[in-house]
Amino acid sequence: MFINFNLLSIFLNKPVHFFTPLKTKGKHMHRGELLQSVVRKSTISITRLTRRMGISRGTFYNHKDDPNLSYDLLEQYGKALNYDFSGDVPGMHK
Repeated sequence: MFINFNLLSIFLNKPVHFFTPLKTKGKHMHRGELLQSVVRKSTISITRLTRRMGISRGTFYNHKDDPNLSYDLLEQYGKALNYDFSGDVPGMHK
């Protein structure tokens, strides 16, 4: 049996995330990516958003990278952005 160690190393060096992928227009996204997508589509700047939220820009960037961003934080972002995430996130209630 031949094992291709180069191919094996590719799979072993990939980060593994344990989250529920969200299907948005054919692409699987995690909650932080969904947040980033909504912010990009909105007319509000990241600076204004973080001021409304009472958080730093660094915290926002940590949140957008978090595949398991809490429903509570998504709800807070939704209020600041006037966006309802419950239609995009399975298990999140209005």
